[in-house]
Amino acid sequence: MTTTRYTTLVALVSVLWAAGTVIGQNTNGGASGRLLGRLPLAFVANRGQTDPAVLFTLPGADRTLHFTARSITYVLGTERPRWTATMQFLNASGGNPRGEDRRAGIVSWFKGSDQESWVRGAPTFGRLRYPDLWPGVDLVLEIDAAGIK
Repeated sequence: MTTTRYTTLVALVSVLWAAGTVIGQNTNGGASGRLLGRLPLAFVANRGQTDPAVLFTLPGADRTLHFTARSITYVLGTERPRWTATMQFLNASGGNPRGEDRRAGIVSWFKGSDQESWVRGAPTFGRLRYPDLWPGVDLVLEIDAAGIK
């Protein structure tokens, strides 16, 4: 049961990300979207750029994964309404996800004219671990050349 649950979660995250790659090609034509789509994938720590319940994000040009303590939400699209799918970790007992394999890159958000609300230097990671999500089971998501595994 535990192996099946873990395998299903990782497979679903990978399928959702891959589906976004095929279905959700950046169609807005914006320069920022095209640039973001060419950056290497990385899990980004939330430093105020999104809802406080979100601990990490995996941003893309037209899709984003949001990682909270008890769920992963996939958001497809850049304009409203957006398509979303949330996977909740039912009966989970583990702690918050933590970033591993620190990357050299950082991410900053400069939105609006209020410099106090800008987010600077959010760290990026190549691996995200949910320790002991269920007793004896860690959920580990890792980015490699093929995508997420």
